[in-house]
Amino acid sequence: MQHEHFDLAKFLLNKMVETQQIPRRHVKDNPAVKLGARILGLGGLAPLTEAEFNAACSETFVELSFFGKADAMEQKKEIGALLSIYWICTSQYDKFVRGQGVKARLTSSSWEKLQEWTRHRVGLTNNQLL
Repeated sequence: MQHEHFDLAKFLLNKMVETQQIPRRHVKDNPAVKLGARILGLGGLAPLTEAEFNAACSETFVELSFFGKADAMEQKKEIGALLSIYWICTSQYDKFVRGQGVKARLTSSSWEKLQEWTRHRVGLTNNQLL
């Protein structure tokens, strides 16, 4: 977040779309972009519940099925990272911090900064490419 990597990635993607190196329809048809739209309830769809999101992740990110039994903890970490995105995009602070101890819990003010960064700096919840 601190080194502007997200801004650069967003800028490069937008430039690739503008110069038609990546047609806009390919971005819109990307399964991950479609999942993002479903998280936000865009296109007249109801926003996904957490259970629906979990099911959609298994369908969207086939890589999750590559983990074996010995890699169960790594798979849980990956799913946790995806759920973090879901909770941030759907403003679910209580679910985001539910596994954190009281002393180590993300503060409400830090959550608000994260929400501000997500919405206004990175534009994670806007539908510019959808």
